[in-house]
Amino acid sequence: MIVEDLIHNLLTGSLNNELDRFTDNNFKVLENKKSIFYLYINEALTKLYSQFRLKVDELFLATTESRVDYPITSEHFISPDNNNYWGPPDYDHYLWKNEYAPWEDNLIQILHVYDHHGKKMPMNDANNPFSVYTPEAHIVSIPIHPAGEYAEFYRFDYEKNIVEVIHPSNPLEEPIEKRTINMVYTVVYQCNHTKITSDQDKIILPQHLQGLLQSYVAYKIYSNMNTESAVSNAAKFLQDYQLGVQEITSESLIQPENTLFNNKFRNRGFI
Repeated sequence: MIVEDLIHNLLTGSLNNELDRFTDNNFKVLENKKSIFYLYINEALTKLYSQFRLKVDELFLATTESRVDYPITSEHFISPDNNNYWGPPDYDHYLWKNEYAPWEDNLIQILHVYDHHGKKMPMNDANNPFSVYTPEAHIVSIPIHPAGEYAEFYRFDYEKNIVEVIHPSNPLEEPIEKRTINMVYTVVYQCNHTKITSDQDKIILPQHLQGLLQSYVAYKIYSNMNTESAVSNAAKFLQDYQLGVQEITSESLIQPENTLFNNKFRNRGFI
């Protein structure tokens, strides 16, 4: 479904009493009204993508010495070189993805963090010395790793807190606790929908959630009208949305996990 189709469905259904407000004499949507639809469609998509885990993605994070907190935002992505390859990481630029493309700042929440051996790390566990933390929705905190630059020689059992030497010629010449961090992690996160900016933008949403999208957009539009009927309609469509969410959740139509990140350890290095 594209945005134009959604707006048409709204105007011929939930908003059919408001055609004069949004269309011209030929029943075409007024240009100065389209931004209202884009605004509320984006808000509704964010709400749905937050309530249901509809999209999951991954990125790579290179830790640097003396830094613990890593905001996951576009300003911290590594700049490409002249060949559009990811350049080397530094203190302020430590994120990249498998493919080169501008990142949309579409993170909703951090789900998992995997170490350089592909093992899922404990999260927000104060009783585990290897735990990573998410003090804010867009920040992952990775405490200084005890093995530092030689961490590749070790495998960690995060449940039993066991450190195992996996390389026969351990190069360590000083106590392991003195080493600092220098590793690549995989961060798996729940994504938002791509921002809607035009009539022809595609809306990626399961069929059984499209009615909820329409209900929420209708609710937002009616809630900004100062008439008695609009207030009543806003309440009706909000209730439709809330009941629909409850029904879908109770029937488990949306799976709690998403497996779109099955390539997360295929290429952790730089191109």
